Amino acid sequence: MEGGSRRGSWSYLLVVAIFLATGALEIAWPDAKGQEAGSRTVYLAILAVFLLFCSGAYLLGLGGRISSAKVKSTFDVMSVFGLFFLIWTLVVGKLGLLDPTSWPSPAKTFHVLQVDRDLFLKGIRASMVRFIQGFFLAIALALPLGMIVGWLKRLFHIVYPVAKFIAPIPPVVYIPYALILFPTINQVTIFIIFIGVFWPAFVNTIYGVAHVDKRLIEAARTLGAKDRRILWKVVLPAAMPSIFAGVLIGMILGFIMLTVAETVGASEGIGYYLIYYKDVAAYDKIAADIFVIGACVFVWTWVFDRVQAWALRWQRGIVR
Repeated sequence: MEGGSRRGSWSYLLVVAIFLATGALEIAWPDAKGQEAGSRTVYLAILAVFLLFCSGAYLLGLGGRISSAKVKSTFDVMSVFGLFFLIWTLVVGKLGLLDPTSWPSPAKTFHVLQVDRDLFLKGIRASMVRFIQGFFLAIALALPLGMIVGWLKRLFHIVYPVAKFIAPIPPVVYIPYALILFPTINQVTIFIIFIGVFWPAFVNTIYGVAHVDKRLIEAARTLGAKDRRILWKVVLPAAMPSIFAGVLIGMILGFIMLTVAETVGASEGIGYYLIYYKDVAAYDKIAADIFVIGACVFVWTWVFDRVQAWALRWQRGIVR
């Protein structure tokens, strides 16, 4: 235990040193030509947030609130981010080894978040409303329908092959038809997100339900359980790993479709912001939007992981 604590301390000090070195480099070394940022405040604040996160994980580990393995994995991930920011700052921001027009420095990129704060907040709000509508509508239909199809053997043999044929079709191909069917771009975007989420969740739910160990079902019937109770108490828990896998795939694909659909004709949103500034070759704004999209996906997947860990808490190996 003592050796593990020492290793954790060294890992923590290494990560802290990387972020401090990056911050010192940003402050002390002049920017390369064309990489001058209006303000370094946002970039330095982001580095400070990473430092605080690492310190919090270290203190929680010392207090026994989280396991040493979790602390170690946190430091490993933070070291990757730290080295990324360090290399980006040095190679692009200070040495100017890449074309400043196409490759903005981190300070220049994150300064866009300060300049276009209102645009980003408005865009995130619009995009998340669309995503929530498309995502939860897809889940509300995919899960119960998948349960029914997976449970009824004859229906399974009809629907599952058809679903496997349709599911791999990229949702983007439906955009021309969606533009004809729906009167507004907002509805088109929600529909494309719905398609992206629905099929992975639907197919995985069918598969998970259909492949539940038949011995569990027969044992429940032997004890007098009715089909409805078996579905709720036996089949659903056993199929949950497959269901969650499908929902996660659908969530990621839904975010991709959100960005793609918003480039078609939306007047606001994180995808619209990206395509708008791509047309004027404002690469610092494009890079900032990429980080915003990544942050949104990270938040959603973090919440998803917590829900999955709670729902599958009876399983070993689920990250808590």
